[in-house]
Amino acid sequence: MAGARLILPDGSIQPSIATRLSLRKYLTQQLLLDRAGIAHRLFGEYWLDVNSIAEPILVEQTTGACMCCRREAIAQVGPMDESYWMYCEDSDYCERFLARGWGIAYVPQATMLHVLGGSSKSARAEMIAAYNLAAARYFAQNHGPLEGFLARLIGLLGSSLRLLLWSGATLATLGRVERFRQQVRLFARTVYLTAWPAKRGR
Repeated sequence: MAGARLILPDGSIQPSIATRLSLRKYLTQQLLLDRAGIAHRLFGEYWLDVNSIAEPILVEQTTGACMCCRREAIAQVGPMDESYWMYCEDSDYCERFLARGWGIAYVPQATMLHVLGGSSKSARAEMIAAYNLAAARYFAQNHGPLEGFLARLIGLLGSSLRLLLWSGATLATLGRVERFRQQVRLFARTVYLTAWPAKRGR
């Protein structure tokens, strides 16, 4: 499998390669610690810095925005798991490739324009909840039901934390800032959808 360098519409390079997703790294994301230096020292990097990479390298994960796979690899590994409605299907696919002995490469000479969030910006609460639920599915399928259950709780914790923070900001401004009120509504709906997910057909 090979992943390309993803160029955003503003010309910047999108982080598109990562280490394996672990429960500890998922927890740092949900607790808003993923950019904190102490979290990186304790748990290691998740997204890798692509700006300094000029030559192809082997990686553990590349984003599903651009995956180039050999026909024989797909025949052996199978297609992506369609039980993922959105998100984490690429992490799962990379796990399956590695488990079958196939390598994953990042090839910066290959470039592709990527409109980040183009498929999800119109329904943000649904998409955040979809990520939480997909992460729980990923951990359950690849690391067992206990980690899947813990990931479900972590996703709910992260959304609840954001709801609490934005509610506090709204109270501090006496509700005068519309953006804060919008974020409260967003994460209230996200908590609801994460706790009580709707069934989706394929």
